[in-house]
Amino acid sequence: MANFRKPSDKASETVTFRLRPAERRLFEHLAEVGGIGLSELLRSLILRRAGELGINQAPAPLPRRGPGRPRKLRTPAAAAPAPEVDSPGATPMEVSIPVAPPRAAPSLGASFSDIIDRFLEHFGDRGEGTRRELAETVDFLTAARDGGPILPRETAVEEIDSACMEAARERIAALDIRMSRKNLYLTYLRMMMHFAVKRPGPRPAVNPVLDLEPLTMRELGSWPAPSCPAGEVP
Repeated sequence: MANFRKPSDKASETVTFRLRPAERRLFEHLAEVGGIGLSELLRSLILRRAGELGINQAPAPLPRRGPGRPRKLRTPAAAAPAPEVDSPGATPMEVSIPVAPPRAAPSLGASFSDIIDRFLEHFGDRGEGTRRELAETVDFLTAARDGGPILPRETAVEEIDSACMEAARERIAALDIRMSRKNLYLTYLRMMMHFAVKRPGPRPAVNPVLDLEPLTMRELGSWPAPSCPAGEVP
């Protein structure tokens, strides 16, 4: 025969409550971080809220109603107004759960070398071919050459502006390499500048879309000359 106990005599009870998916994940994460079980975490939150409200003990439970329809009670005229009770549609009391603040993005750094390092880290989940092209672009921009690197690693972030990007674009345009390769390097430099202007801390004073436009055949002097009628000199 089962050993039946009244709810008031039990050491603990099973309670069912509803959480949204995000709230449940947060609840489980808090328990995991604290190294405790879900029940223990819930009990600690209940005790914490009770302490905030100055409540040391819950009131005694109301007597259970007997079977049948309850009698209608008449309230005397001089009786005190009945205390307000929560209606079925009332908003439940919110439980304050501490949440860690969002992690701030790391600052950009002070030089073009810092921009490169941050962007390589940000770009680490791309495909092998794309990462290889980015590495080639970095080597191309920072390689020693006549007149110095196109964009030295030690260039301060404050010195990277539209004039600096225009000079880099002109030097790329003047090199004896294919136009497709030139535009590939400009594309990755444009991506790095897009990334840099959105980071906290010192930022380049550039407009990547306008300052690093792709090169065209007309601009490089590879556009075919217009044909002229016979007897005319262009």
